[in-house]
Amino acid sequence: MNNCQKIIDFLKKNYIDITFISIILLLLLINYIFINYSSFPLEQFSINTQPIDLLDNLLKQFNSTISHHYRINPNHIVSTHQYYNNTIPTEIRHLVTSIITTIINDLNCVTNSNYHLLNYDTIIIQTDSTTNKLIIADFFIYQSKYNIITRLITEFCISNTRNLHINYINISNK
Repeated sequence: MNNCQKIIDFLKKNYIDITFISIILLLLLINYIFINYSSFPLEQFSINTQPIDLLDNLLKQFNSTISHHYRINPNHIVSTHQYYNNTIPTEIRHLVTSIITTIINDLNCVTNSNYHLLNYDTIIIQTDSTTNKLIIADFFIYQSKYNIITRLITEFCISNTRNLHINYINISNK
């Protein structure tokens, strides 16, 4: 029996062991290459909370300037409607979107950001006997610079004379 035949016989008898060792060596090599030559350093995946903190501070400052919260008298409420994203009537969606878009545009100017209205979760509208409306909107905004979605809740009152009073704007998912 020559040396080549001995090697072949050895390999046939120990095939499972050699396969296992080969797989381990291959995995170690891949791990080494990934760690030492990766084009995606872990620093790129760190979470940047600065935009949320800036927005949170700005909203706290805004909310602290509100001296009077406009409410409608609970004894005079004639209707309460709660709408979810897929059930919001078009006219209500347009009304609330116009108000929220104005708020977002103001936030963008102050924070030098690029927030966009993404979607609504819930809109609650209470109307009193004199047609004053209290609206609570739960919605999402998207900050395109940092790819951050923030959930906000705002409450505002629209008087029967069409005056708008914002009671608060809060970050909901912080």
